[in-house]
Amino acid sequence: MFKTSISGLLTSIQLAMLAGLLAAASILAANAWRDRVAAERVVDAARTDRALFAGVIDTRAQIAAVQTALLTEDAPQATISRVRDKADAAAAGAVDFAGRMTGEDARKGTEAVTRAIADMQAKRTAMDALATRPRDQRQLADSAAWRESVYGVVNAMLALSDQIGDALRMTDPAIAELVQIRRFAWQLRDQFGGQCSLLRPLVATSTPIPPETLTKWASGTGGWQAALAGIDSLLVRPGAPAAVIARVNAARAQVTDTQARMDALVARFDGSGKPAMEARTYTAMCNGPFDAILAISTAALNEAVALAEQRQSTATVNLGLTLAGLALALALSVLGLVVIARRFRRPMSTLMTAVGRLGRRDFETPVPAPRHPDEIGRLAIALEDLRVSAREAERLEAEAAAARARDIARAETVRDLSRSFEGEVTAALAGISHAGHTLRNTASHMRALADAASERATTGAGATAEAASSVQTVAAATEELAASISEISARVQASATGAREAVDQVAATGRSFDALVEAARRIGDVVGLITDIAAQTNLLALNATIEAARAGEAGKGFAVVASEVKNLANQTSKATEEITALVADIQRRTGEAAGSMDQVQAAIRRVDQDSAAIAAAVEEQGAATGEISGSVQQVATATGEVQDIIAEVARSSGETGRAATEVTGSVEEVVHEQEVLQRAVGDFLSRVQQA
Repeated sequence: MFKTSISGLLTSIQLAMLAGLLAAASILAANAWRDRVAAERVVDAARTDRALFAGVIDTRAQIAAVQTALLTEDAPQATISRVRDKADAAAAGAVDFAGRMTGEDARKGTEAVTRAIADMQAKRTAMDALATRPRDQRQLADSAAWRESVYGVVNAMLALSDQIGDALRMTDPAIAELVQIRRFAWQLRDQFGGQCSLLRPLVATSTPIPPETLTKWASGTGGWQAALAGIDSLLVRPGAPAAVIARVNAARAQVTDTQARMDALVARFDGSGKPAMEARTYTAMCNGPFDAILAISTAALNEAVALAEQRQSTATVNLGLTLAGLALALALSVLGLVVIARRFRRPMSTLMTAVGRLGRRDFETPVPAPRHPDEIGRLAIALEDLRVSAREAERLEAEAAAARARDIARAETVRDLSRSFEGEVTAALAGISHAGHTLRNTASHMRALADAASERATTGAGATAEAASSVQTVAAATEELAASISEISARVQASATGAREAVDQVAATGRSFDALVEAARRIGDVVGLITDIAAQTNLLALNATIEAARAGEAGKGFAVVASEVKNLANQTSKATEEITALVADIQRRTGEAAGSMDQVQAAIRRVDQDSAAIAAAVEEQGAATGEISGSVQQVATATGEVQDIIAEVARSSGETGRAATEVTGSVEEVVHEQEVLQRAVGDFLSRVQQA
């Protein structure tokens, strides 16, 4: 749990601290409670000790009072009853207090006191019988058993008092000191009372003190003096109880004075048998210091009880403070748990909920504003800033995604356009290539035809030269017509034959020129096709330039290629225009050559007709010699014209061959530029597709 919940850890720590505080406070409370219980026991013990001491005093006091009443009163029953009641009340109070004490020793001591009291009360019967006797028949020796029972009660009470005093001495040094003062005071009372008891039988007869009694007398005097010295040793410390000191000083004065009076009384014991002092007076003198001595014990016991009660009050206050501290610690711990819940667990739960929303990419719900400007509040503010930043980042990411989508769409469009352009350009370049090959073949064929026409023109020129030679021969024969008709006829036949051959050759040349004209027409068609392809390529290049301009930076390379394509198209268009001009010139010149050949053919036909006429009119040579001469001159003229036409045809054929060669070169250049354009377009499309 501690690894997954800081609030649980803090709560556990707080609970552990609470447990520690509760444990410490419980220990302190237990100690305070024990101190209070101990203080209560001390108070009870001090009160019991005081009650026991009062019981001892009143119980012991009845001996002197009863004996005095027996010796001085004729009817002592009332005095004896009053003294008994007082002693019984004191003894009952002592037993009652002793019964409150706990512990086995206290129980046994209380039982011993109770048994002693019962024994004392049982022996009162003999005392009652003694009190009924006449005064002169009453002997104190007859009260010895009762007196011993009284001492038994006193001793039992003193034993229990000593036991309680020992317990008190182990509990508190100050109380132990007061208990010890009470013991010394009782020792003083007991020793001084013993002195009185020691002299009482001698006072009635003034009997001198026997030696053994004198020793006891001196020992008793030393005993009470030692008791006073013991008390003084306990009161010399600073801060000794003033009330006790005052009581000690008062008792010392009275005891010292009474001792001096008793010493003077002893000095008057002369053995006369007469009372040295009246019994009541002696008892009053002896009992005079008792109240002062008992006041020491009472003051000491009262101080002990007061000190014990103070200890009890202090213990009670300490217990109350400890319980209050325990309650305060509990309240503070509960407050700490509440504070942890309000200032940490709830805010952290709110922050965890906000973090969960952010984890689910809910950037619209704001983080709740903190209530306190503490670390969690600053964390909430930072989390709100993070939410705002995340929302802005999400918006920017959405815009970037949209931009990427647009770029992808644009790239796909460019790719499609590139593919379309590639197809169109490839088709156009294929058409250009095909047209180029066709034009190259046509140009080659045209060059071959031109060569053939040139060769035939050369043959026609030879035939024309031969015809001219024949005409010259005819002219010579005409001049020599008279010489030999047969020779003229032969020459005419030869001329006719040559004319027919010339007609045939001219006809063949005419057919060649017709083919040349047809080839020139076909070249014109091909050139028109090339012109259309160049125009389409130029249009495609223009479209590519427009698309490249739309593509922006990504289309700059494509724009360069499109520009090159456009330049090639323009060059092709210019080349085709030149070819068109050349073809038109060839067609024009071929037409002129064809016209000249028609004229030559017509002239040769006329030569043939003339030769036929000569052959027909050979018999009429004589008459038609003039006509023959004129005809020969016409033939010579026509032959010269034919020779000129054939020479022109030869020149036209040569020019046609050269034009065909130029067309072939242009076609080769167009094909080369087409291949360059195709590679450039391929590279451009490849780069565009890769981009």
